[in-house]
Amino acid sequence: MAVFVVGIFVGFRVLPSLFPVPAASAQQLEALEESTGILQRQIQHAVTALDNVGSADAQLTLTLDEKSRRKGKAVIVPHFRSEPTAEQIDGLAILVAGLVDGLDSGDVTLIDGSCRHLNKKALVAQERKIFWTGIAINVAKILGILAALITMRFIIQTVGTRRDLSKDPQGDCHCPSSHPCRDQAARLVQSKQRSLPTLFPRQRLLQYRGDNFDRHVRQRWLMDKRLCIPLVLLTLSLFTPSTAEEATIDIVLIGDSTVTDDAGWGKAFAGRFLDTVTVHNLAVGGRSAKSWYDEKRLPAALALKPDFAFIQFGHNGQPGKGPERETDPATTYRDFLRLYVTALRETGTQPVLVSSVTRRTFGDDGKIRSTLTPRAEAAGAVAAEMQVPFIDLHTASIALHNEQGKAASMLLNLKENDRTHFNEAGAQAITDLIVPELRGQLPGLAAYLRHQEPSQHPSD
Repeated sequence: MAVFVVGIFVGFRVLPSLFPVPAASAQQLEALEESTGILQRQIQHAVTALDNVGSADAQLTLTLDEKSRRKGKAVIVPHFRSEPTAEQIDGLAILVAGLVDGLDSGDVTLIDGSCRHLNKKALVAQERKIFWTGIAINVAKILGILAALITMRFIIQTVGTRRDLSKDPQGDCHCPSSHPCRDQAARLVQSKQRSLPTLFPRQRLLQYRGDNFDRHVRQRWLMDKRLCIPLVLLTLSLFTPSTAEEATIDIVLIGDSTVTDDAGWGKAFAGRFLDTVTVHNLAVGGRSAKSWYDEKRLPAALALKPDFAFIQFGHNGQPGKGPERETDPATTYRDFLRLYVTALRETGTQPVLVSSVTRRTFGDDGKIRSTLTPRAEAAGAVAAEMQVPFIDLHTASIALHNEQGKAASMLLNLKENDRTHFNEAGAQAITDLIVPELRGQLPGLAAYLRHQEPSQHPSD
């Protein structure tokens, strides 16, 4: 039993660490990101071209497995003109899967604007297939390890038996020559000569009764049982991940342009995590907490069932942005934030509220003048009310730019005179403000951060 436990531990724990799977190269990841964007647009165009579909939102996530093969998941939110039939739903899933190599129809999630799964039966069938496939693979591994251990045990015992026959068969016994255990030991050796070695020879030894001989055997047997205790504890570790690299984490980003990959901190934030973390950036430029929700974008985020969701709005909900986007920081803005938190919690996601990053607008005294403070305070109030983590990026970004000064902060602009969005250096600087908050408030997520020094910020 002890040898079997050791084999299981070695097969599942030691060998994978000795032969780690190489991570995807930067070129592979960049090419994957580019192809994801292209395929996502193709999917959206193909779905909206269908007769019964007025419009559709598509979210495609592609990853590379240990053999650099592409795997993916797609979430489609079609807006049908009339109630779709089962054949139309199945056909839509097959259509999307056919546009992406490595994507099966069971990897396509179709949901409507009310978060209702349209192809739930297909998804359940796919989950069952994955579950039982995993069980079969693990059982095959265990049987293979057991077969190898049995073969090794027979070989070792055969060699050990031949060596023991050249020694004094009564050497371990200190009884007088006339004692019965002398004869029992001799008969034991003879039996070894006549039979093949067994898997558990000590169980056979126990049948030969004798004073010193029996005590000697029992001591060896008890010592083996003590050895099994730590081995059993090691076996229990097989059922729990021991390092951050062995588990996967999904993060969703919800927000406006200051969170997007091309004009905000989203891409820089994603780059701070290990390869086992997937960041789905669902932020869209020009959206407020109200318009992002009204455009039926939340179902796509819920369908991903992420572990964490970071929510940052504020810029586009201010007065003058239009009735389709404006919110009141004292009432409607808080209501939408509560709605996001409640919906995400129902799917098992940990919501994280983030206050709006400040605009880089300086006053005559050389200090930041922000009009977003009421919305930042509203986000903090909702976070305290609903007991969710809160990252006060508004206050932190004001402190950063005040320390840098106006001239240095302008070096972070995406374009000249664009004091809202960031270039790559600006995105890294804002991410540097977020990472310490993760370590303080979300240590479980911080365990998946890469070890790197903070970026160098421009200064006067």
